[in-house]
Amino acid sequence: MIGVRLSLTGGRENIVRTCLTAVGVGVATAMLLLAASLPTILDRIDERSTSPYNVDGLEDPPPGDDTALVGGSLVNADHRGTLVTGWVVEAEGERAPAPPGVDEVPDPGEMVVSPALAERLDDPENEALQRRLDHPVVGQIEQEGLSGPHELVYYLGHEGLEHDGASVVRLDSFGGGGEPYDLGGPVVLLLGVVGTVVMLTPVVVFLSAAVRFGGQARDRRLAAVRLMGADRVSTRRIAVGETLVGVLLGMLLGGMLFLAGRPFAELVPIDDGVFASDVVPVPALAALVLVLVPLIALWVVLLAVRGVAAEPLGVVRSAERSRPRLWWRLLLPVIGGALLYAGLGPYVFGTTTVNWVVLVSVGLLMVLLGTTAVLPWLLDRTVRMLPSSPLSLQIARRRMASGGGGPTRAVNGIVVTVAGAIALLTLLNGAESTEREGADPEQELSVGMTPDEDPYEQVNLSGEPRVGDPEAVFESESAVEEAVLVQEIHAETGSGEVGRILVAGCASLERITDLPPCEPGDVFATAGAGMEPGSEVGIGDREPSTPWTVPDLTVLESGVAGVRFGEEALLATPEAVAQAGAEVDEEVERAVLLRLDDSHPDAREQMLAAAGTVDPTAHVDPLPLHATHSALDNMKLMLLAGAIACLLMVVAGVTVGTVEQVRERRRVHAVLTAFGTRRRTLVASVLWQTAVPVALGVVTACVFGLALGALLVGAAELPMDTDAGEIALLVAAGAGAVLVATLVTVPLLLRTMRPDGLRSE
Repeated sequence: MIGVRLSLTGGRENIVRTCLTAVGVGVATAMLLLAASLPTILDRIDERSTSPYNVDGLEDPPPGDDTALVGGSLVNADHRGTLVTGWVVEAEGERAPAPPGVDEVPDPGEMVVSPALAERLDDPENEALQRRLDHPVVGQIEQEGLSGPHELVYYLGHEGLEHDGASVVRLDSFGGGGEPYDLGGPVVLLLGVVGTVVMLTPVVVFLSAAVRFGGQARDRRLAAVRLMGADRVSTRRIAVGETLVGVLLGMLLGGMLFLAGRPFAELVPIDDGVFASDVVPVPALAALVLVLVPLIALWVVLLAVRGVAAEPLGVVRSAERSRPRLWWRLLLPVIGGALLYAGLGPYVFGTTTVNWVVLVSVGLLMVLLGTTAVLPWLLDRTVRMLPSSPLSLQIARRRMASGGGGPTRAVNGIVVTVAGAIALLTLLNGAESTEREGADPEQELSVGMTPDEDPYEQVNLSGEPRVGDPEAVFESESAVEEAVLVQEIHAETGSGEVGRILVAGCASLERITDLPPCEPGDVFATAGAGMEPGSEVGIGDREPSTPWTVPDLTVLESGVAGVRFGEEALLATPEAVAQAGAEVDEEVERAVLLRLDDSHPDAREQMLAAAGTVDPTAHVDPLPLHATHSALDNMKLMLLAGAIACLLMVVAGVTVGTVEQVRERRRVHAVLTAFGTRRRTLVASVLWQTAVPVALGVVTACVFGLALGALLVGAAELPMDTDAGEIALLVAAGAGAVLVATLVTVPLLLRTMRPDGLRSE
């Protein structure tokens, strides 16, 4: 109770210290509650992000009054780097199920869109998107049908859909048995675990620093209490009681900050965004936060009090401090690296026998905390080697030598943030380089269209003529250099391999790639097409497939332009496949192979607009790079957002800590000024006290971050791919943040150099 009274009624300084501790603990608590909300966010996204396609192997229900047909509509298209998902829906009866977030199935030709997509359609600058989705909007999708507030999705009413169980499915309800929210595969899941630990470790470091605010003033108060008769055990309990007030107030403040910050979650432009109502901590994790925060605070306080002897006549500190030992400091990252490798090895190779998430998390935590443990030893060795001039450096050197862990405590948050971010960026770049390996940015595109529609007699949903020649529609766009209309036939060989046959006249085939003289009935094959002359293959998507005997063919040396990445194909004239009968013509897919002008700023936008004009159910191959790697890109954005949040938090802590040090040393500064020390010398000494630990911390963070990144990519069997520009940006941001926080305290420092600072009561 004495400690509680001291924290609340011990004068302005005590109240200021309590408030500073409460603010620091509050910020850390709010960050931990946000992390505790992550499972809830993912679960609710999982509930709403369901695909209408059946992934459980169940048969589609029979047609009835309560069923609807659903098919993809440019489902892999994007708009200015953001994925746009669309579905065409046709009600088969009056009781047909409506898509989630929609009251009823839209009529043919009408469209319901998400609020984010509605905003883009209303923007006059998105003319290409408006042409692509040239349908009347009759409503908006509610929150229960969206994974996030920024999701771009629409449902388009249609008629004439044919159920095939693959591209067009029949549903009697939405959301059951659908494909859950995909975290992006094992590598992205690993990135999520690494990112969570990397972003939360600075919070713990900041929390320990916040509890130490006003430590020297507290020690003087404990000495006064000792003079009144308290023993050493009582002073520790008083110190705990004094700190608990700030901690409890901080936890209350943290809860208020968390609640006040929830609405701002919808403003974060990461992936589809997060609804404010989804940011709810898991009860068990929230309870863990409420228990761990005071326990960490008490542990830090008892550790700080143990290193100081508060005697009745004053505070006693050892003038000569023992030099830090290195062996146990290096032991932390070594053990952490071993745990990381033990957790990642079985996980990557698919033979997991232990909870790899626990091993990876504990290993990462030990490596990052080991980084902060090495910094005091490095500072001690560096300070001993610093020169004694100029005078400002000599003052700073003396202060750093006598400060114990104080000089490094202020920059530990920066060290952990930068080291963890470098490691995570290395892992991200390695995953991206692997996923993008072999991708050709100049690869031509293929736009597939509905098989049973004659592309030369296309009509829109209202029955009016829509387009003429698809080739002419695409080539009318300034960004399209060439468009070739073909038929795409899937061919299955006896070995079970699936190949692709492109069927078109000789004139069209010669536009696709270099051919020898071509005549009706000819067949050409690229190397590795997998279909030999005389072999029988099944062609078409329906069961049973139509048998076709491969005729004599000419093998080409070069690959085929306009085909999906890594695929080979047969090029055949219509006469060559005529032996398969007319049934093939009715079920094969028509496609337009495109060659775009990559230098055109809106090349893909124009292509998608033309595709939407030709056929609203068209699909584009190959996927854009960002669509196939959206999870990795989202992780990088999350890392950036988390690093910025951590840096802001650390800047606040460094500012408060520096202000506290200046206030506690105001009498020393006044005495030095009275003896003739120049003000600029004292200001420079304070900057030296920040610059030296920051420089050492940045070097340590780079070394440990790159080593940790190399360990992660090595265990995950990914290539080492570092970006010097990204690392330099992180280092500059971290170092600049601390230096700016120090400069903010210069006005207060100048005020402490006045003669009235010599007064005392």
